[in-house]
Amino acid sequence: MFQTLANRFADTPSALPLGERRDVVACAVIETGGYYPFQVPYRAALEIQLYGTAAIGWTEDEAIQNWIETAQRTPAGIHTTEPPMVPEPATYS
Repeated sequence: MFQTLANRFADTPSALPLGERRDVVACAVIETGGYYPFQVPYRAALEIQLYGTAAIGWTEDEAIQNWIETAQRTPAGIHTTEPPMVPEPATYS
């Protein structure tokens, strides 16, 4: 299966409880040169752009969940297939 960096990273926060998801995503955003606000203005959408994937939510948790779901999708134009089955070599007695 084709995996982007975002797709591989999304497995980490998706396996964590909500509180820990915030920390993991915040660290990743900051480590890649982004800004992660501590105070989000009331009635403002929060956008997360990380590893080439962007998502928006009305709360921090919703934005993180939307980012995870977006990152776990296969990118458009990429077709995934199962690897071909290779038969076992014949044994001659």
